[in-house]
Amino acid sequence: MESPHTSYLFRGIVYKLETLLDKTTNKKLKAQLVQHGAVEVGTYEPTHIITNNPLCNSSNSETVSVTPLWVEASIKDEFLQEEKFFSVDSSKIVSGKVICISQISGYERMEIIDGILGLGGQYRDRWTLDTTHLLCDEPKGSDYEAAMEKGIKVVLRRWITDCIRLKRYIQEAYYQFPDPPLLKEQLAALSKEGGEQVENNIHSGILAYRKTLPSSVSFSWPFLEGYTIHLDSELALSSNEREDLIQHLVDAGANYSDKYTKSVDIIILQWRNTILYRRAVNDNVVVGSLWWMMNTLERQRLDHPSNVLLYYPIPKNGIPAFEGTIITISGYYGVARNYLQRLLTILGAEFTPHMEKSKTTHLVTATNDSKKYIHGKEWDIHVVNHLWVEECFREWKLKSVANEQFLYFPGERILNSLVGQTSLCKDTIELWRRLPTPEGSMPNQTSRKSKQPKLLHKDSLDNISLQGYSHKSGSQSTSVNSNSNKTATTPMEVDYESAVNGDLNEPASQLSTSEKKPRQKQKKDKQKIISDPSSQTLPSTRSFDTYDINNAPNSQGQGSKTKRPKYKNGFRIAITGGPIDNEDAAKLRAMGSSTTENILQATHLIVAKEMVKTTKLLCAINLGLFVVSLSWLTDSLKVESWKPETDYPVIDSEAESKFKFNLYKSIELARQRKASNERPWLYGYTFYIPGSRKETLKPVVETAGGKLASRKPLPQDNILVLSENQDPTLITQGLDIYLPDVVTTGALRQQLDLSEFSWQ
Repeated sequence: MESPHTSYLFRGIVYKLETLLDKTTNKKLKAQLVQHGAVEVGTYEPTHIITNNPLCNSSNSETVSVTPLWVEASIKDEFLQEEKFFSVDSSKIVSGKVICISQISGYERMEIIDGILGLGGQYRDRWTLDTTHLLCDEPKGSDYEAAMEKGIKVVLRRWITDCIRLKRYIQEAYYQFPDPPLLKEQLAALSKEGGEQVENNIHSGILAYRKTLPSSVSFSWPFLEGYTIHLDSELALSSNEREDLIQHLVDAGANYSDKYTKSVDIIILQWRNTILYRRAVNDNVVVGSLWWMMNTLERQRLDHPSNVLLYYPIPKNGIPAFEGTIITISGYYGVARNYLQRLLTILGAEFTPHMEKSKTTHLVTATNDSKKYIHGKEWDIHVVNHLWVEECFREWKLKSVANEQFLYFPGERILNSLVGQTSLCKDTIELWRRLPTPEGSMPNQTSRKSKQPKLLHKDSLDNISLQGYSHKSGSQSTSVNSNSNKTATTPMEVDYESAVNGDLNEPASQLSTSEKKPRQKQKKDKQKIISDPSSQTLPSTRSFDTYDINNAPNSQGQGSKTKRPKYKNGFRIAITGGPIDNEDAAKLRAMGSSTTENILQATHLIVAKEMVKTTKLLCAINLGLFVVSLSWLTDSLKVESWKPETDYPVIDSEAESKFKFNLYKSIELARQRKASNERPWLYGYTFYIPGSRKETLKPVVETAGGKLASRKPLPQDNILVLSENQDPTLITQGLDIYLPDVVTTGALRQQLDLSEFSWQ
């Protein structure tokens, strides 16, 4: 009898396919796995779970969860891919991607490699057959030609740097060759055909919230066949709306159960903190919200509800720390705007369509060139992008506004396209598995009766109304508000396509300077909000006691054994030159520590490979952090106890000789300055950095005490220009131009040497 296997690529693999993979994908994967030697789960525990669910759990610690791309890539390349590069972890946003870096060299290249590895991807020095993306600055070269011929996505380097800075996967269309729209002065200047294509590709996220389906929706095939679905009685549905929804589910092929039983596959719930929610989660039933169910029916496609924050049941009351926050939104339109307002309402914030100097606490904006952004900065209002709102909801806590992820504004269309792309946090959701408290607050959440937000009513989110414009008439719609004469409209009436093309005006663009009751000073027990990264004291962000300078490591990284500084929340470990895999990250958490991509929050930096002038390394030296080799982490995790850092120095004699510095003497010098309250080595200096180097050098300059100029300097300004090229326009103005090595090599040495790196 002829063997059904064409190869034994997956021999020894026992697979389990996740519940919500659509039937076409499910059938295809099953055929591919069996054809190449895998066995479907049955008698044995699965070795691999194939899923797109970021919350996927397994009772067996040996079971690995991977995305369907792992199967496809292994077959395509004819070898078993490393599972860690196909992670379901929502933070690994470039998981499954193999990125070739062309036309980029030096430490900028290393920064990009660090980012790719940290976000779960792979990189190649040259174009290879498994490459999925090619990064380049210009449409030329052998790699470019080969990639274009093979249909590989060729994108500007800014695509990956934007992904790294925002920690979100941005669709490539805006950055993609042969004619990247980003290179054009305005996206609106594109031809109609090209502009529509890019817009459709970029804005393809969440659909509008609705409780009834459009009459145009009809089901061409029973895509819910085989699923039993239950609707909770707490859903904000009238009897007619519930009956209509049940009929749609049946028409789509589902079985409907009016009671929750063990046979239910999917349950639709309003609230997260109920006994029924906990029971369903522990039964491994798919739990989703009404918004998710209606979007699923409208799209006729099953995606896991944990991929979008509001596709999952919501907490019944807000976060105490959000009490007193008054937040306005600018630059977000239509569904994106409504989605953000709903998140703010659930968090416990007060939304206002107007920004007032003495009242508004936060501005959530998609652009940094609007009047509201400028006034927000002038009025000392916290100005952030929407990721701050989503991350607060995701982790269910009031996060600092000082994180660079929340302060980056790559463009209005890009940020609008990312609304709703934040998934749930596995660790946070695990906490909700516990029995809910009587007040309905999050498990282990500190209860403060005087600050506890009111419980949300099940209909309260349906009463959200935004001041806006109707795309049908192009004019402001009017409705009576019982509390004011302000005009309003239903949230879904704002049309994104029309708004971004200038057909509509930003409804909240009016600025009010009327004197109202000034915002009250925050109480001491409320979490502090930091408005400006430069205004915070850097040592306090790492929460450590003063170092014992006399016992600091010597030039070889060795020193007398000294008591390690005490850290309030365990170690926060950053890495340069490679990733920390999920297994090690889990062990870190078990030891009370964690990983971080933000060097400002780190206590330790691990140098995984050779010493390269990456932003992380230069900042770590400026901050006087522990800089250790990768062996320190692996050896510490093996014994579940932290090894002395001084036993694991980073030794790279070639780099130290080339740049004329000693790593541990420089770190010791930075610590001594801190201990004696001396000013950092760039204190009092301001730099102007044209081009792409600005963003990578900015944290190095600022951690060394320097500042960046926001505009091109004039001859009379006391500002130094850093550039790799001698810009004639700057030279003719009589400005002094220096190589960026002033900052990068200066950080290594902890001293400023202008004469060595002057262009003159």
